[in-house]
Amino acid sequence: MSPVGLSAAIDPIDGTWAYINRFDSIASSLLFTKDGKPHLGMVLNPSAGEIAYGGYNIGGRLIQFSLFGEPDKATNLPMDKGNPASRLINVHPRRIDFGLLEHIRDLWKKREIHFVRSPGGSPSLSLLETAKGSSNYINLWTQKAAKPYDLAAATLLLRSAGGEVFDTQGLPINPLNHSGPFFAINKNDIHSSIPRLLTESLSRVT
Repeated sequence: MSPVGLSAAIDPIDGTWAYINRFDSIASSLLFTKDGKPHLGMVLNPSAGEIAYGGYNIGGRLIQFSLFGEPDKATNLPMDKGNPASRLINVHPRRIDFGLLEHIRDLWKKREIHFVRSPGGSPSLSLLETAKGSSNYINLWTQKAAKPYDLAAATLLLRSAGGEVFDTQGLPINPLNHSGPFFAINKNDIHSSIPRLLTESLSRVT
């Protein structure tokens, strides 16, 4: 990315293996930076006919395009006000340390979380779902640094919708070059016990 002026980074197919295997958990993302800093992020969900955007001084917005002749719809994000009785955790599937899964199972048994899913595919799509307000997200990202087209657009979108993406120490990530596991929290849960629980969960990864 250029440190001066406007630059763009695009990922036309985020979730390549999902695309190859004809699953619908794919997305496209587009990031604009200004003077080296994320300025506008956009995520397209082609399976649902949705595009979301957010950025510097721009709140998160979701546009849902007509599929059956109904009017197009635009909504501020998050669109879901949240329900503590239905906290949902989305875990990106990987060959991972079972300590994480054991801890999440214990949280589920204690009813501190109420539903766990693992659709895989596009991290950008999962961050979009987090921005909508209904779920939170864990990804055991590798130690290889992310590229600007990997996480930055969707992270900026989520932050514009009032959520945040944290590292294993509970600190906000730099999405332009982040490495290692991370978790994302929606606006509804940002001040709840969920960030602490997910920090504890990631501490089980060796």
